Amino acid sequence: MTRKLSALLSVVFPLIVASGPVFAQSDKTTSTRFENWTVNCAEAEGQRQCAMSQSLNLQNQPGLLLRMELQRGPEGGAAGVVVVPFGLDITKGISLSIDGGPRWNLPMRTCQNFGCVIPITVGPAIVEEMKQSGTIQVSLYTLDGGKTLDVPVSLTGFTAAFDAL
Repeated sequence: MTRKLSALLSVVFPLIVASGPVFAQSDKTTSTRFENWTVNCAEAEGQRQCAMSQSLNLQNQPGLLLRMELQRGPEGGAAGVVVVPFGLDITKGISLSIDGGPRWNLPMRTCQNFGCVIPITVGPAIVEEMKQSGTIQVSLYTLDGGKTLDVPVSLTGFTAAFDAL
């Protein structure tokens, strides 16, 4: 499991942090906006890697509230990470719900200097559901009294961004 996470992080995090190794050694980088989603691609030595992402910031406060980043996975699925800030209950992880549907829980795996990381992998059926939906609700659990912070992530532009990967 640790090797899989390390492999995922080595591919995804350079795209999260645009100054990462993939971009630093890249022959060409592109960034294309699809409404609420951005697709970043890097090309080096004939290999093209792309990831789509959406970042949400706290209103009237500096800092990242949440970042979701996905790459095309096998058989039409997707894999990536959700990055959340420090100060959350890592034992509870996060939960996701598409348009108010059933929730699924994802554990936090590690925290880095930019926040805590939750790996996410979804199959083709979930990708298709996301393409036809309006929002994915991400629930974060705080340490102060176990409050739940529900963060809606817009799926506007998701289909075009995913198709561009």
